[in-house]
Amino acid sequence: MSRTCATWLRVVCVALLLISACPRQAAAEATAAEIATRVQAFYEQTTSVRANFVQTHRLRVQKSKRVWTGKVAFAKPGKLSFRYASGDRVVSDGKKVAVYDKKNKRVYRSKTSASLHAVGFAFLMGRGRLNQAFRFRLLSPTGAKHAGDHVLVGTPRKPSPVLTKMVLHV
Repeated sequence: MSRTCATWLRVVCVALLLISACPRQAAAEATAAEIATRVQAFYEQTTSVRANFVQTHRLRVQKSKRVWTGKVAFAKPGKLSFRYASGDRVVSDGKKVAVYDKKNKRVYRSKTSASLHAVGFAFLMGRGRLNQAFRFRLLSPTGAKHAGDHVLVGTPRKPSPVLTKMVLHV
């Protein structure tokens, strides 16, 4: 798997952790944009998070699946840390991101603004706006994991080579 894909998956993983506690409203009462606005408002009040995570990457072309586990922590503004059970690590100070690849004993550094994942980094660092970066639509409630949940599918407003959609379970 490329580092680009892995990094974006890490960003989405944190976003999904954050929205799990967002207040719920009956599906018939809210539009996708309204729900995304509530997720944004909840996230803006969040100053730090620590959690375990499971990251799954599926590559359809090769019919492969890879799973990583670890711990994630972030503190606004801009601090982000993924510690993988494998020893890999991703850290950011909000301006730069560093990816430590334990297997190859290499560190890759880049500016968050120059990253292919700039939209995800902006949201996680507290600078992005979901409704400005994505067009959202609601899926049928049958796709929700729990009764009363919403399933939002966000399509980037600007095409991205590493992200075609983001699915949020709220």
